[in-house]
Amino acid sequence: MRRAFTLIEVIVALTIAGIIALAARAALVAGIDTEERLRLHTTTSEGDARFRSLLTEALRHMADSPAPGLAPFALRDTIVDGRVSQTAEFYSRGLGFPAGTGAILRVIVAPSTGGLTITALRADGVVVMRGVAPSLAAMRVRSKTPAGQWLEVWPRTLQVPVAVVFDFAAPSPDATVSPLVVATRLEDRP
Repeated sequence: MRRAFTLIEVIVALTIAGIIALAARAALVAGIDTEERLRLHTTTSEGDARFRSLLTEALRHMADSPAPGLAPFALRDTIVDGRVSQTAEFYSRGLGFPAGTGAILRVIVAPSTGGLTITALRADGVVVMRGVAPSLAAMRVRSKTPAGQWLEVWPRTLQVPVAVVFDFAAPSPDATVSPLVVATRLEDRP
């Protein structure tokens, strides 16, 4: 009758237990990494979708300038992190509920180190809404005149464009991003 394990049996058992522990640790680390990547992707995707939705509603309900001498729609070149981009500023009623019925807000769409941002400000300068698209690094804007001509530079003397195209750029040069094309001033259309 045997009363104990031999040294070889103990070494074999410890080796097998060690291999199982290493495999379990590797599976746990892989699971945690996958969860973090999924959370980052979800956060980025939701931020981008919210940004596009806010920008679309703001553009669809562009408003005339609330005061004489203020341009109702303006574009200017901007450089952030060495990338050439544009900043767009315009007035909108499209960020209230229901869309198109809110107070006139000044909307600024601009690049930042964290991605493209959309900010809406009241007349007194208080920020009432902000959204960020973390996966968008820069943009170029083209605007359509009432005569049907597309312009890369919008003259301050013109009223709001009838349509706007935002061509976005991702931080990575090999990533592609769909442009955003929006017809403006929907309430003025028959």
